[in-house]
Amino acid sequence: MKKIIRLNSLIALLALSSSISLYASEDEGLTPETVYSSDMTDWTFSHLGGTMDWEDVSGNPALYQYWKDTHYDFTGCDNGIGVDYDDDNDTDAWAVSPAVELEGNQLYTITVWAAAASNGDPENFKLVMGTTADAAELAESGTTLVERTGFSSYTFTKFTESVTPDETGEYYFGFNCFSEAENYGMYATGFKVDKMVDIETGVTSVAVDAAATVLYDLRGNVVSGKPARGVYVKVSGGKATKVIY
Repeated sequence: MKKIIRLNSLIALLALSSSISLYASEDEGLTPETVYSSDMTDWTFSHLGGTMDWEDVSGNPALYQYWKDTHYDFTGCDNGIGVDYDDDNDTDAWAVSPAVELEGNQLYTITVWAAAASNGDPENFKLVMGTTADAAELAESGTTLVERTGFSSYTFTKFTESVTPDETGEYYFGFNCFSEAENYGMYATGFKVDKMVDIETGVTSVAVDAAATVLYDLRGNVVSGKPARGVYVKVSGGKATKVIY
């Protein structure tokens, strides 16, 4: 099983009057590059208990009625997923992402937005990461990135976590609502995986020979200077390599 290393928890709450920065600042030498983003409507839905599943809110008039008042515009998404309540059974609803290819020993920031359908009915949820698309296996052996009980914010709230997988491979993310019966349901959207790139090694000034000093950006494009004829510098993974052709 691939090991997932949790580095730190950065919880960013965006309310009507304040916000907290999600990403490491440029002063810390890191900048985000998005490798996967979704409003979560393309995820796979199932339930391990109760009767309720996550749904695309645009296809459920009852869920969409309350979605319109959650300030979903904060999330940058026009759509998302919701799970309704059950009068008689506790909810254990799962939404599982498609496979996301991640690099080993690379820092990533994971983001998800959540909202309760009512301020008066607390909901429970968690975000789990693992190497399987099976909800039951994620529940048993996945790494919990975010977990909240008694969550009752009717305004969308942003949650983030920084992780570093120790192996390159395909990873899956599961969003689980495990609320008690007779609560009011909840929503999720704006899921994103950002690769955190080291600015100082990503932009490199390289003297290819006495005639040319060239500055390249993260993708190997020339920022300033002119490469010498017959020589260019390839930038990959933050490393600059002189190539003769």
